[in-house]
Amino acid sequence: MNHQKGFSLIEVLVAMLIAAVAIGATMIVHANNLRQVADNADLTRAELVLTNMVSRMQVNNQALIGGDAYKDSPWTAVSGAPIPRLGLTPVQMAWFDVTMARFEAFEEGLVGAVLNIAPVVGAAGQEWSVAIDWPAHDPANVVHRGAACAAVAAANHCVSRSLRVGP
Repeated sequence: MNHQKGFSLIEVLVAMLIAAVAIGATMIVHANNLRQVADNADLTRAELVLTNMVSRMQVNNQALIGGDAYKDSPWTAVSGAPIPRLGLTPVQMAWFDVTMARFEAFEEGLVGAVLNIAPVVGAAGQEWSVAIDWPAHDPANVVHRGAACAAVAAANHCVSRSLRVGP
């Protein structure tokens, strides 16, 4: 009987415990990686929404020069798309642009997104800060792209741009 070959039950259980711990650690790393990929996808989509909004503002610079068209910031994402019309004044076009950006943020899945547009205080000439922020999945991994987002809470992602109007 002393010459038996093979594994004892305890050896098998220890090997299974080691394998379970290794597989569990791998799954945790994989879940964190998937969350970071989702956050990066959100950042990319927010960058596209923000770039589109800044482009719209550049085209409608008459509303920016007046200064009142974008003043009621912040705006939250909405599910209804605006209906485009011809013959809009610069101020009406600004409201269309903002509503379109809010709809685009909703369509891109930026849950809880907030669009902030404000003139930069103390800037030479007319300069605007345009930012979009939304709640982060993991406050420890918050990412900000662009200029500092002053209106963003510590646990949010933020993408911002600065826009200069005039000479």
